[in-house]
Amino acid sequence: MRAEVLGVDEEDYTHYDNADRLIMQNRKLFLEMRPRDAARFGLMKQPFWNIKKSLRDGDLSKLKQKTKKKLLEAIKSHASYHVQ
Repeated sequence: MRAEVLGVDEEDYTHYDNADRLIMQNRKLFLEMRPRDAARFGLMKQPFWNIKKSLRDGDLSKLKQKTKKKLLEAIKSHASYHVQ
């Protein structure tokens, strides 16, 4: 009920939880990625190093939703590239 007052329903929370889980399941992809490759997804060099540190530490709470969206797009792109 508290979530309804704040304007966040259970679906939204589940979506974010699943996004974090998916990113963590694919963290090896990002840990092995070079900054040059990350730039294709809009992730610049210094922020990318910060993202890698967050992934190594297992703490995605500091990452903004916009950054997580870019990581999810990279995962999707990587998956579609390897399926072909």
